[in-house]
Amino acid sequence: MPSYDRVELDVDAPGGPAFVVVSQLWYPGWTALLDGAMPISNYRTNAILQGISVPRGHHKVTLLYRPPAFKSGAVMSLFFVLAWLGWAVWETG
Repeated sequence: MPSYDRVELDVDAPGGPAFVVVSQLWYPGWTALLDGAMPISNYRTNAILQGISVPRGHHKVTLLYRPPAFKSGAVMSLFFVLAWLGWAVWETG
């Protein structure tokens, strides 16, 4: 099943550091992880694609999409739910 917010790559760079260009549109909110844990820079490449600098060796690169508006929307939703609960307790008490 395809995932539209996650791309996983196996990268082999035996000769030294490599720059990997991914045929995936660059957009704010994409982040990259090296070997599942270490955040690495994700560059805008060729104006529209994503590029990742990978050190020497065999690595797993994971690209994750987390829209910037998602976090602020979640915080605002939590605030309004708590405000509503506070109002409901105030009115019934």
